[in-house]
Amino acid sequence: MKKVLFALCMLVAHGVFFAQTVLTPGSVVVIGYNFDDPDQVKFVPLVDIAAGTVLKFTDNGWNGTSLTTTEGTDTWTASSNIAKGTVQTLNATAMAFSTSGDQIFIYQGVASAPSFIYGLSTKPWVTGSIASTTSRRPAALVTGTSCIAFTTERDNGRYNIVNSTGTVESMRTAILTASNWTLTDTRISTFPAWTFALGGVGSNEPLANPTGLVFSNVKSFNYQVGFTSTVADGYLMVRSIGLPTTAAPVDGVTYQRGDAIGSGKVLSAGTATSFFVEGTKASELDFIQVYAYNGSGATINYRQLSPLTGSVQTSATAEGTYYAGVDPNAPTFITNLQNRIRTPHVKVAYDQYDETM
Repeated sequence: MKKVLFALCMLVAHGVFFAQTVLTPGSVVVIGYNFDDPDQVKFVPLVDIAAGTVLKFTDNGWNGTSLTTTEGTDTWTASSNIAKGTVQTLNATAMAFSTSGDQIFIYQGVASAPSFIYGLSTKPWVTGSIASTTSRRPAALVTGTSCIAFTTERDNGRYNIVNSTGTVESMRTAILTASNWTLTDTRISTFPAWTFALGGVGSNEPLANPTGLVFSNVKSFNYQVGFTSTVADGYLMVRSIGLPTTAAPVDGVTYQRGDAIGSGKVLSAGTATSFFVEGTKASELDFIQVYAYNGSGATINYRQLSPLTGSVQTSATAEGTYYAGVDPNAPTFITNLQNRIRTPHVKVAYDQYDETM
């Protein structure tokens, strides 16, 4: 218990109690770049991003098994919750883009084992050895879905559809189509004031998550959890043990009870606003997160930012005193145990078992 409390205190002290958003390939895309100094990247998330989410931007190439280490990496951290479709700017300080060709990879995690989100190359991807101005395409990134490579190298580029309306899928496809870009060897001094009105997945997000998380009838082996509903089609309840889960549900994915979301498991998905949690352990620390959602199937849309969150600690083990007078080390242990079980007791006929219970 002391270890658990210490870990929680450390998390709070370092401001990471609430998990960052774990992103998937194609959930963030670049819409503009300047490789002529000063280096700059314009990008837009196609999902909601929670405050504290960290992205790594690098111009290191991918050699097929790892990132090279000869170039730079910039770290971007969301200072607040960011709604999908909100354009962001990264002014590079560690990266130094080459005007002879280069790439931009966005990833989470560490450079030795990156979780790739996006890739852009001003030259075609190569399949053999890479040079300082070329890169292979990581297998996790798919052309037209999470990465793009231009056939003719240009130092600067921008997505040329200024006002975009449509589904997340159609918008992502449009951004990752080379013919929708303007490329130039002249630095872009002023990027467009892009707007992205997301339809389909991402368009029907509930306005708020539920409130008033309440735990009741807390025992060592179960408890009841409930909350106050909001205006939504349903709610996804996620339980994690020991620490909050590090991931949020993904739009367009339908979850069922028992499915994993990061380190958590889905307790309930539907219209229910309460749930009976069984199978807990004594003195267990449980975290519950509840997300409102609208839609179903491929158009299901979760309120990913600021879920309703709470924690509960189950009761300590309570063995009772029924066998308190029976000493297993006593020479008369068997006799004492028999006497304890037999006296007193109530005989119940089989046909009265249900009624008696």
